Amino acid sequence: TRNYMGIKNPALDELIELIIKAKIRKELVINIQALDRILTHQFYMVSHWYIAYDRAVFWNKFSRPKINSSQSNPLNDILQWWWWDEEKAQKLKDARAQGKPLQ
Repeated sequence: TRNYMGIKNPALDELIELIIKAKIRKELVINIQALDRILTHQFYMVSHWYIAYDRAVFWNKFSRPKINSSQSNPLNDILQWWWWDEEKAQKLKDARAQGKPLQ
């Protein structure tokens, strides 16, 4: 695989194999959720090569300023400009518990 970050985690390796071999959707979803929990609680950086823009993926449980500084790229300064939003986090938690999309 293209493990550019050099992640060595037997639990991740096992989950990836289970995801690849999943025969039913329920099994696939459970293993992807477990994989997501592990990856979300680590701090991996995914390098971007050969593209002239950045991509960011995040759970909708953070807030950020509506207007950004002209001297700042808001995606590069996430830790400085974004903050944990308790209300958004609760809405996300409720939606996930109900198996519904976030409204």
